[in-house]
Amino acid sequence: LRRSEPVLAIGGGVLTDMAGFACALWRRGIPWCRMPTTLLGMVDASVGIKVAANYHRKNGIGAFHSPLHTFIDTSFLKSLALADVRSGVGEMMKAALVHD
Repeated sequence: LRRSEPVLAIGGGVLTDMAGFACALWRRGIPWCRMPTTLLGMVDASVGIKVAANYHRKNGIGAFHSPLHTFIDTSFLKSLALADVRSGVGEMMKAALVHD
């Protein structure tokens, strides 16, 4: 993987966070793009640049590494279970309440 070649991460929030974290670490940061496939991942991706993992505590290890692009394809939402939709709606309400 060359330092100039971007990585495309396609998946839920955990996968895109881990891919972004790996890109932040590899060769002191390589470019990356994300395509979240869950509503929660789409909402989180639209407002955040933190890529972290829970390690001994929430977001115990991580970095701030902006993706080049975030691609949102709403056709993924058709496959979500009701519980996943509710999680995404809850994240939207949280983002609306804490917005500056």
